[in-house]
Amino acid sequence: GTDHLSKYNYNLLWCNPISVVILLFSKDNERLVKYYFLANGILLLLLIFGKDLMLQGLRMEFIPIVLALAIRSFTIFYEIKNRLKSLGRSKNPS
Repeated sequence: GTDHLSKYNYNLLWCNPISVVILLFSKDNERLVKYYFLANGILLLLLIFGKDLMLQGLRMEFIPIVLALAIRSFTIFYEIKNRLKSLGRSKNPS
């Protein structure tokens, strides 16, 4: 057999291919999307802070990319949260 260099590539963690699946199947459920982005942001931050515990480690060049993805996830979370809050207020004018 051959020894493939990319066989155990744990750097795919920051790419998170689950994003596509979640977002395709949750078009009408904004609450699910909101909590997905919150969990995604937390996991990305844990990836940065736990980079020394990983088997492969995380190259320093990827940290700004992962940090930008985490900030983006938290921003989308807060945007959806505020949108749902404003929709709730407009439905119950009291």
